[in-house]
Amino acid sequence: MKGDLLVICGKLSGPPYDGLTVRYVEFLKGLSDFWRLWVIAYAPPQRREGAIDALSPFCQRLEVLEMPPEWSKWRRYLSLITHRAPYHNVLPRYTTEFRERLHGMLKVVRPDVALFLYIPMADYRYELPSDLPKVLDHPDAFSPAFFQAAKKSERWYRRFFALVDTLKFREFQRRAARDFDCNIVVTNGDRRRLQTLCPSASIAVLPTGVDVTHIAPNHSDSVEGIDLLLTGIFTYAPNIDAAQFLCREILPWVWRQRPSVTTLLIGWEFDDALKALASKQVRLLEKVPDVRPYLASAKIFVAPYRFVFGIRYKILEAMAMEKAIVGTSAAFTGIPVQDGIHALVRDDPKEFADAILTLLKDEKLRHSLGKAARELVAECFNWRRIVGQLKDLLEATKK
Repeated sequence: MKGDLLVICGKLSGPPYDGLTVRYVEFLKGLSDFWRLWVIAYAPPQRREGAIDALSPFCQRLEVLEMPPEWSKWRRYLSLITHRAPYHNVLPRYTTEFRERLHGMLKVVRPDVALFLYIPMADYRYELPSDLPKVLDHPDAFSPAFFQAAKKSERWYRRFFALVDTLKFREFQRRAARDFDCNIVVTNGDRRRLQTLCPSASIAVLPTGVDVTHIAPNHSDSVEGIDLLLTGIFTYAPNIDAAQFLCREILPWVWRQRPSVTTLLIGWEFDDALKALASKQVRLLEKVPDVRPYLASAKIFVAPYRFVFGIRYKILEAMAMEKAIVGTSAAFTGIPVQDGIHALVRDDPKEFADAILTLLKDEKLRHSLGKAARELVAECFNWRRIVGQLKDLLEATKK
């Protein structure tokens, strides 16, 4: 007999548009085979109806609220002294409407376990019975990444706000990890970081996966003329830094030998700093509904990340499409690639450029790397196996 699982989700989308929303959609679909799902979630306004249509068949009850708007600049700054919790992704999501919807759901069902998807939702634990087992997913929200992002702020007062808010987020995460019965992370490195932050926390590793039947190299559509491809959400600090590193420090070495090489950046939206990178050789493309035709056509997927926490879903996606990848060692955090077998791993800008030039000339090597990459993803990052592990974890927590 199925038990009742309460799911509190801070980022749902239909269709999913990044690694986090893919992770949560796959979790809900897979867990519906084993649990009755009672889900309350936030979604971007333009993707709310899609999320409801796609996930309602899998849920006993599904309530999806529109993502609340960002606070004004001055209200954010005042939050440094008026709120204990951090502003970043946390305070805007803790709303009266969400609490009321949650209380309404609890009048209908007494869940066996509560699963929190997205760490900024952790304060809703205070709205639940104290004896209800609670599990929290920490996919990539680690304060070291926020510290790195804070340092990138151009104005001193923005840096100050970001650094103080990051310290508050660190404490927020520590208290949450302590209070939950189990905390889920995606890599062993994240496990070590969270254990250092909160030694008493119970932690399990559950990676992000990819649907290898949906993301496959035999995609029928194609887009011509793509040499290098980088995809991601380009309002996210690690992705902004990766694009700037690529365009300013790597590509000039490539263009010295092959000035005709073109690069395509695909993102749902772009930070203003990245829009300035657009040129004849670097093209920016927004709001692409399906990235697979572009992945299928690109000769090389580039992953020039310099700081990463969690697993980059876009890299798993490229690997599943049998793409030859050149990436930094940071890019493959949590992904056990071997240099020269599954991808080319280079950290120095010139060496990164040389690897690109080598692959552009060597189609056989591109094919070999892509084939091995897909085999690795199919073996280690298959959603069916990952959801099975999550099912076992929730059942153990219930007991």
